[in-house]
This record gives sequence, structure tokens and C-alpha cells, in this order.
Amino acid sequence: MPQRPRVLVAFPDRVECGVLAEWLTAEGYEPISRLTVSDADKEMRAGQFDVLVADARFVLPDGLRPGRALSNLGTPVVVVGNGEHPLEDATNGQAMYLRRPVDRTTFICYITMTVLERRPTRCSVRKAVNRLDVLVNGLPVRLLDVSNEGLRLAMSAGQSTLPVYFNVRIPFVGVSVTAQRKWGRLPGANAAETWYGGGLSQNRATAEHAWRKFVDIVPSFKPPSSQ
Repeated sequence: MPQRPRVLVAFPDRVECGVLAEWLTAEGYEPISRLTVSDADKEMRAGQFDVLVADARFVLPDGLRPGRALSNLGTPVVVVGNGEHPLEDATNGQAMYLRRPVDRTTFICYITMTVLERRPTRCSVRKAVNRLDVLVNGLPVRLLDVSNEGLRLAMSAGQSTLPVYFNVRIPFVGVSVTAQRKWGRLPGANAAETWYGGGLSQNRATAEHAWRKFVDIVPSFKPPSSQ
């Protein structure tokens, strides 16, 4: 039997912690609930888990500091708060942020994306591109990087959440492929866009061949030197 993904749920409020744990259990996850910073910190050091879900008060400078403590593990973090704390420094810019009241569907979506992120399918080298304008399900989106197996996109905050399966069309080269959403993340606490990663899925061989040809010929983008 496959092992269920383990989620560390760290919240000072017993009721909120219990509700989130119940949602996770119902979706097939294994939640580990901790009510204090010290207990959560001990669990972080002693065990392995797929996602940390923590109250914003637990990840401020005097708290868990997941961006530092978990940097070597690459563990994704979902922070729940009221929108009053600047979290970018506290989480090293690696956390996804949910504002209360927490919607169950959105919460499970975030957890699913972060779990998938820990199980990447990309095998070849990723090539950065210069934020190319492409169409995703007919809407304009920026393409950040590509590989033979997938891509990374940036969507404006005002756009709807990327569905699990989506079409990517690059008009100027005539390439169109279907991709499966693998993860989503805010690049910073107050970011105006959301980044998504996707892997090619359910495409004809001709479409995947055209995509790989595009990956080969598109210029690699190198940011200007800071000097």
C-alpha cells in the first residue's frame, strides 16, 4: 500500500488545527498536529513530511523559520494568516500564503500542488526564457522557463487559478500542447502574480516533437549582470 503524504499542521488554536487535520485526513493525507512552536520544531527535526502548514505567528523571525530550517530538505510551506504580516523574509520567499477564512477547496488545492512539487517529473535541463507571451486556455500568460517535459508560467493575481489540465499555445511558432499542473507558488509574500509548474500530458507524438523543437531553438534568457 502506498504511503500517504505526511503533512505537519502547526497551529496554536486547537479547533483550527483540528479542522485542517480533518480536511487532510478526508483527502487521504496523514496530518501530524502540533499546537506549539517548540513541539512543531521538534517534529520538524525528528521526522520527515511532505508539507508544513503553519500559522503565520509560527513562521515569523522568532518562530519556526521554515525557510531556513527546511532549506536543505526542500520541504514546501503553506502559511495561514490574516494578511497583516510581511512573510517574505521569514519564509525565505518559499511559502504559499492563505488568508483566513480558509476555504477547504483552496486549501486542499494548495496542499496537492505542494505535494506534487516534491515529486518532480522533469528529467532534462530547464531553460529560462524572457517571459514570453503565450496563451493558456486562450488567456495571455507569461512563460518563464521550459524543458522537454514541461514549463513554468507566471499568471497575474487577478486571473483565475490554473486548472489541473490546461492548453498552452505559442502563437508565433504555432506550437500547442496540453499540460498538467504540478505545483503553484507565490514568488514572494506580496507578489502580484502566481507561478505554476506543469508537465506535458496527453499529447500526440507530433505535438510533443514540436514542443521539444521549440525548446531547442528558443533563446535562453540570462538576466543582466548586477555589476
